Amino acid sequence: MSKFRDPSTRLKKNSVKDPTIFKRCNEESWLLVTTDHEMVATHIEEIKKCSELAILATAHNRASNFNVWIDAIIKAKTEVLRYYKNQERPCFAKIDSAGRITKKKTITGVDTTRRDRPRERE
Repeated sequence: MSKFRDPSTRLKKNSVKDPTIFKRCNEESWLLVTTDHEMVATHIEEIKKCSELAILATAHNRASNFNVWIDAIIKAKTEVLRYYKNQERPCFAKIDSAGRITKKKTITGVDTTRRDRPRERE
């Protein structure tokens, strides 16, 4: 069952905005895995509002085969679980194709971005 449905029609949503995904992952205490390694720069203010949000991004999104990232996460399973369990939240980290988690960071109230990309709205 899709976790994102239109409340009026109960049909699956085809396009879900990042802030909506943040909110749901925060509510359910899910680890958000994404290929958007710039997500924290784009949505820092939305991420700061989510006290239980943990994000793991791929180091880049150029891989044409998602199996590269699936294999990396499987290889790093112990480290991914440790990051998810122990990192103060909200937090963001990257995983490389070899399965190494890098750039672990707790997002604090003083974090900002100079990124000028338009923000998605719910």
